[in-house]
Amino acid sequence: MAKSKFDFYMDCELLIEAEKDWIKSVLEQYRVSYTRGFIPDEDPLLEFKDPYFSPWDEIVKDLAHLIQCGKLREAVENMPLLDHTKLGGEQDWDRANLVLSAIGNGYVWQNGEDDPVKVIPKCLAVPWVSVAEHSGACPVIGHWNGMLNNWRIKDKTRPLDIDNIDTQFVFTGSKDEFWFCAVTWQLELHAVPGIKSVVAAQKAVTDNNYELLQSCLVTIRKTIEQLKATLERMFEHCHPEFFYTKLRIFLAGWKNYKKFPEGMLYEGVSSKPLQFSGGSAAQSTTFQVFDAVLGIVHPKVEDGQKAFLESMLDYMPRWHREFVLYVRNGPSVRDYVQKSNDNNLKELYNDCVESLIQFRSFHVQIVTRLVQLCLQFSSGGRSAHRSG
Repeated sequence: MAKSKFDFYMDCELLIEAEKDWIKSVLEQYRVSYTRGFIPDEDPLLEFKDPYFSPWDEIVKDLAHLIQCGKLREAVENMPLLDHTKLGGEQDWDRANLVLSAIGNGYVWQNGEDDPVKVIPKCLAVPWVSVAEHSGACPVIGHWNGMLNNWRIKDKTRPLDIDNIDTQFVFTGSKDEFWFCAVTWQLELHAVPGIKSVVAAQKAVTDNNYELLQSCLVTIRKTIEQLKATLERMFEHCHPEFFYTKLRIFLAGWKNYKKFPEGMLYEGVSSKPLQFSGGSAAQSTTFQVFDAVLGIVHPKVEDGQKAFLESMLDYMPRWHREFVLYVRNGPSVRDYVQKSNDNNLKELYNDCVESLIQFRSFHVQIVTRLVQLCLQFSSGGRSAHRSG
């Protein structure tokens, strides 16, 4: 009797699970969790362990209110210059990345797109840049510090899921913003089976293990399809008009932006302005890793500069960036499949590529919808969607 699709998927999971020790040993080198993927294995701190850093905690906990009443800039400018070297373990450093990036982008964009600041004061700039350098990322809000670390669990007796988390901070105080962050976070959690399969797939190539490679390709395809289904939930509670008119600007950076032709001046850090892009889905390590294992190559240089996707590696923490490079430089699944005479294996590989294309096409549709809103509002369309 032929196996059901469920039984087939279970067999795939069992084959991959049999490689658990190897997979964990690889992932742990790059601070990738076996159960949470690129979401930190330990729940993020809700406040710093040392009360010395309470001035940062106090501002970020009241961030949305300070922005709404126009007092965040004043609060930041009155903030003491704290010694970031007093931070303890990596959880403290991760919290500092989260908190300072939230405060920093809120400070810049408090008054909206037409009135950004051009100088970040020393009391914020010095620790922000230093903390970012510690992680190997950039001093600006991004996917890692603004999404992957921006959560807290509601009930520790229940499974980790979108219905059991809350954000640690929002810029707008809106439920729409929470949902945007939560769906982005859930995407990363749903990516875990695929991430484990990436490591196992390269081991399968090395070991010439056809059954394992087949199982990995099936799981990667299934994972990408699940990610598309998760992304489709984005506008259930995050209205596109809200995203464009309220949230988008707080995720913006100061590179290739008309308001910042030279970039942002970080007082006490550099005498010249620095340029950094804002938060982007392209900063997700998950999709760069899927590209890497499937041998999908994007341009690395355009017009003498890093191409966009390649430049997004700079916004990941060092350990996640190194994981992308580890997979890129590892055994080639694509070459192995191409040299194989097995049409089933080639079909499974092509299905993975097609699923990734479909996911990106759907994401482009979302971006296109937002661009259309941009054109509508710039030509005097409807008034802004409420935030609440």
